[in-house]
Amino acid sequence: MEENARSSAIFFDAIIQNDKDKIRNLVQRGSSVNTYDEWGRTPLQYAVLQNKIEIITLLAEMGARINDGSKDCNETPAHYAAMFGSVDSLRILASYGASLTVQDNSEFGETPVHTAVKFNQMETLLWLLENGVSVDIMDRKGRTPLFYAINEQYPHLVQILIDKGADVNIKQTGLHNVTPLHVAVSHGTFDIVRVLLRNGANMYIPCSSLHQTPVHWAAKEGKVELFELMCEFGSILSVKTDDSEGDCPIHLAVMGGHLPLVKWLHSKGVSLNCRNHRGHTPLHTAVRFNQIDMASYLLQQGSKIYYITQDPENFTPLNMAAYLGHLDMIRLLIYHGADVNAIQEKTGFTALHFAAMGNKVESLKLLTLHGADVMIIMNKTNAEPLIITAAMHDSLDVVRWLLENGVPADDRLNNGITALHYAADKGRRELALLLLEAGADVNCRELNLRSPLHFAAIRGYEDIVEILISWEADIAAADAWGDSALHLAAKNTDSRCLQLLALKGSNLVSRNNRWESPLHVATLNKREANVRLLLDNGTPVDIPTVTGVTALMTASKMGNYILTKLLVDKGANVNAELHSSDSATPLHLSCSSGNKEVVQLLIESGANINARTRIGGQTPLHWAVEFQRDSVIETLTRYGADLSVKDSRGRTAASFAKCKLYFSAYQILMKRSGEKACPN
Repeated sequence: MEENARSSAIFFDAIIQNDKDKIRNLVQRGSSVNTYDEWGRTPLQYAVLQNKIEIITLLAEMGARINDGSKDCNETPAHYAAMFGSVDSLRILASYGASLTVQDNSEFGETPVHTAVKFNQMETLLWLLENGVSVDIMDRKGRTPLFYAINEQYPHLVQILIDKGADVNIKQTGLHNVTPLHVAVSHGTFDIVRVLLRNGANMYIPCSSLHQTPVHWAAKEGKVELFELMCEFGSILSVKTDDSEGDCPIHLAVMGGHLPLVKWLHSKGVSLNCRNHRGHTPLHTAVRFNQIDMASYLLQQGSKIYYITQDPENFTPLNMAAYLGHLDMIRLLIYHGADVNAIQEKTGFTALHFAAMGNKVESLKLLTLHGADVMIIMNKTNAEPLIITAAMHDSLDVVRWLLENGVPADDRLNNGITALHYAADKGRRELALLLLEAGADVNCRELNLRSPLHFAAIRGYEDIVEILISWEADIAAADAWGDSALHLAAKNTDSRCLQLLALKGSNLVSRNNRWESPLHVATLNKREANVRLLLDNGTPVDIPTVTGVTALMTASKMGNYILTKLLVDKGANVNAELHSSDSATPLHLSCSSGNKEVVQLLIESGANINARTRIGGQTPLHWAVEFQRDSVIETLTRYGADLSVKDSRGRTAASFAKCKLYFSAYQILMKRSGEKACPN
């Protein structure tokens, strides 16, 4: 190893000394022309670095790999020649087959022409372009040499590249499709911006990430000089971003606190009340970003103080400040005449509501200090109580402050919903406890007679259900449809609420207005775990509705094999009959679903395969024909269904199929009966 290192060192020393004979001698004695020095460079790269033209030629003739890169960044000899501006080296390398477009292994994947621009090697750049390298060749990040010239701030190279045909509006694919003008503006290089604009750079191409044009980027930079320059080339000062925001340059200038630019834009006729796509004016933007000096200027210049943003925000500047908790901004707006009790026509909200939405207690205090009146809201028929607003947005601090300041915990919306309903509906444990401890009625009802317990049960919030029950919630309370909390819990995929309600003494056989028990509800919603839980807790498996529908009938009609088997295994009566005129059995109902596995399960569990309905006298086989369930017909006949049974109109299943023109069913039945199928 040491001998190889010594040999390598001698080789590279010979290059420094320009000793061609020594190099030939070393190679003849076995030294590799493609060895590496301690920095991972080859002799050919080293010769290029030393600008040893004759050595470069010698090494190439002796078989040096012309496109080998360094071990660190894989920079080839051509990259080194471009870096140090050696056109002669490049010419020789190219004559021996060097690639002039190869990328190095750096993060950016530079080619020699990118390297030439980066190191301001104008002659090398020109030679590369004259020898076939594309002026718009890209690195791995999608950058052309023009982007490199702009980043390095070489205006003369920018002009050369443009003169050689560089696309001034090309997009950098690896960085949000920015254009050269975007980059030049971000660097604030006026001379390069001027060169680009003079050569046709488009000021209105948006980038893909922020959807902003170079004009918008100039606004973010806040440099008046840039705008003055762009105006020389006809810049549109009101252009909007190509996104859902639709910001004008003045919005971005306000956002960045660039007051001189805002003043300049205003002097050029830009409206201080222009709106973006969300309805935000520059004043809204100043409020949003808490730009006090900016807001003060805008207000002094006549910005509208009551403009409202679009849905769903509906912010006035004061409402926005209250929501965000920008106290100095609230003071400024009030000083300039904002009415703290102004009620929005569309929503009925005041600034207090927005403070409640944002959980900003200090905003509430400041607004009330300046005359905001909670009673105005409470006395307005269609207004949303503040405590409801706070509960809807889980604004615990505001709820606590309102309760401490005498706001009733049971304030309601017109539909009867209270803050406790919202706490239950959203699963807000801390909020629910806060309201209950403040005296909220645990059994309050909304217009559909649902209590907070109903809301928590239908959402499956076990902890809320437990809290409400511990505060003596009525577990038997029924809503307008007759559903108890247990009925609603039976619909959930999670069984924990159902288990808790059952353990707390809920009536397992209670019926809603449709005479459905929780077991029926669980079955209808295909909740296997809930069905099992209800049965394990003592619900009668054959509990019927007023028309005699059992859970097994429901499962059979749905064709749900898992639930049907569960109910059968729990002892459900497979021959139960509906109380209605047709007196159908689970087997009849399963035939309508078309699930032959369910049909087979019921038959093997003892279902009467030839059971007839009271009115119509139809068997399960008639039903299978009626619903055109050919696979079920096959199953029934295979299990011995009597093909000769006639309905009340004297039709066998086969004649019924023929009458209905159900030819496939008819053929199956005729084949089973041994007669010739004849649909005519």
